[in-house]
Amino acid sequence: MMNSAEPQRSPRVRWMWIVSAAVVTVAAVAAAIWLIAEPASPQRKADCAVVEDAAREWQASVETLIPAQGVTGPSDKFVDEQYLKMAAMVHTAADSVSTPEIKQHLNEWATAADRLALSQQDGPGRPEPPRTPEEMLKVFSPINDAAVALGELCPNMPSAQR
Repeated sequence: MMNSAEPQRSPRVRWMWIVSAAVVTVAAVAAAIWLIAEPASPQRKADCAVVEDAAREWQASVETLIPAQGVTGPSDKFVDEQYLKMAAMVHTAADSVSTPEIKQHLNEWATAADRLALSQQDGPGRPEPPRTPEEMLKVFSPINDAAVALGELCPNMPSAQR
């Protein structure tokens, strides 16, 4: 039985928090792009191309979750499916690189994306979705940290700022 004193947030508010936090997370990469990376080997350049593609794909996925003004947002099921696809995409990117630092940060991003995707799913044994700004920060900080580190290693990684 739910505590009637506990405020309930609609699914719309929940996913708006999540989408907003995702956009802010990727925007933090902009600061890292200004840092100059050490000269890159051909393998590192190839791995950075994977990172750049993953960041663009992540951004495109996030954009599908943001409704146009005055338009009803996507369904919870669609949001859940997108987060699962986003997590799988980052895992695939991590599996396809060989530069140790890049692989490590992509794996951190993928692990955090998995936690995010799982937190959005209902069911027994699933973690509660983040409801407060502090809980959102806890979910998105590892994604942000990994994105910043990858932006330092791969300065052409796109950011959320246009």
